[in-house]
Amino acid sequence: MKAKMFDTIDAYRDEMIALSDDIYDHPELALKEYHAADVLIRCLEDKGCRVERGVGGLETAFRTQIKNLEGGPTIGLLAEYDALPGVHHACGHHMQGPVMIAAFMALADCLPKDKPWTIVLYGTPGEEGGGGKVIMIENGCFKELDVALMMHGGDMTTYDPTMSANVSYKVTFTSGEAEDIWNSPAFDAQLITMHALEFMREHRRAAAHTEDVCQKAGLYKQDIRAYGDRWPCRQICQLLSPRA
Repeated sequence: MKAKMFDTIDAYRDEMIALSDDIYDHPELALKEYHAADVLIRCLEDKGCRVERGVGGLETAFRTQIKNLEGGPTIGLLAEYDALPGVHHACGHHMQGPVMIAAFMALADCLPKDKPWTIVLYGTPGEEGGGGKVIMIENGCFKELDVALMMHGGDMTTYDPTMSANVSYKVTFTSGEAEDIWNSPAFDAQLITMHALEFMREHRRAAAHTEDVCQKAGLYKQDIRAYGDRWPCRQICQLLSPRA
C-alpha cells in the first residue's frame, strides 16, 4: 500500500510543486490568506471534491471529505498556508496545502474499498499568531475526527508526535519620562522579567517551552508579549503557567 501511495503522490508532483510556488509568490498574513485558500480549493474542486468554504467562522478556512461506506475511522488532514510578516513564507507553510492535497487524494485512492473510512481535509488559516485552529475548535470543527495529522517542511523526513497546550500573555511595562530607552525603568523591568523567565527553564520539563518577544520599544513604554507558555497538556499548562 505504501508503494502504491508513493506512486500516486508522485503523479501529482509537478502540479503540487506549481501550486506551492504560486502560494509562495503570493504571501498572505494570518486569517487573510484569500489567494492561497482559493487556489487550494480550486485544485480540490478540479479533482471532483465538494469543498465547504468559510468553515469554523473563518473566511479563509475550508473543509472537504471523501467517504467510503458507513462507519469506520475518520482521518483528518490539516493544512496551513499563512505567511509571516516581513519574511513571508520563511516557515514553509506554502508547502503544506499542496502536500496535504496529494496525501488526501493518495489515501482515497489507496485505502481498501471494502472497508469503511472517511478522510477529511481541513484548510486551517491563521497559525502564525492568528489562533485559527482555536477559533475553529470553538466553532465546532474537528469533532468528527478520530485522528488529526499535519506536516511541516524541514530538512529531513521524520515525525514529531508531541502535542502542546498553549497560553499567551501580553504585558506592558510603563514608567515616567526618561532621557533615553537605556535609562528607562520600564526597560529595566522588562529585562528582569525576561531573565527570570529564562532561569525558569531548568525547573521545567524538556517538553515545555517559554518564549518572550519584544514587540515595541519606545522611550517611555516597553510593550512585549511576555511569554507564550507551552506544556504537554492543558491541565499542566493551567496549573504551572501562573508561576511565570
